[in-house]
Amino acid sequence: MKYRWVRIAVLIPIVGLLFLVGRAEFAARSGPTWHIPIEGYDPRDLLHGRYLRYQFRFNWQGQSDCGDRVTESRPDLDADCCLCLTRTNELGIDPAVRQTSCYAVESCDSWLRAEAVEPPLRYFVPEDRARELEEALRKREASIELTCGPSGTPAIIELYLDGAPWRQQLGE
Repeated sequence: MKYRWVRIAVLIPIVGLLFLVGRAEFAARSGPTWHIPIEGYDPRDLLHGRYLRYQFRFNWQGQSDCGDRVTESRPDLDADCCLCLTRTNELGIDPAVRQTSCYAVESCDSWLRAEAVEPPLRYFVPEDRARELEEALRKREASIELTCGPSGTPAIIELYLDGAPWRQQLGE
């Protein structure tokens, strides 16, 4: 009888962890895929340790209906707002983006919480490829492939250089 409780005590955390991983994988793979252009957060120092520090270069379209801090090139993101993504092509490359209330995202193809895309964002880079990747990032157009989770958080899938996965572009 004693061993039965030990097994149950060991199995519950394992099952819980598997559930969390499965739920995250489902969220990452069930939504539409987007390719959003990026640029270095600090162009002089693209890689910081083992991470590429970047910010999204959104294709701003339409007027923001949330928050009042807007500039010509990009709205200052209001943490209480969401970003509405609308397809401009079948592949979801460089979607039209506008800032909107998180209660009005039904008309969006997908949406992200503004606080989830505030720069600087980080993408893990293998240490042995960091120098090569940094040089490639300075010469090529970069984008991030992602899906939008059900809570408005991005699930990053891959870094792209000139429209192809970075490992393929750099010959791995």
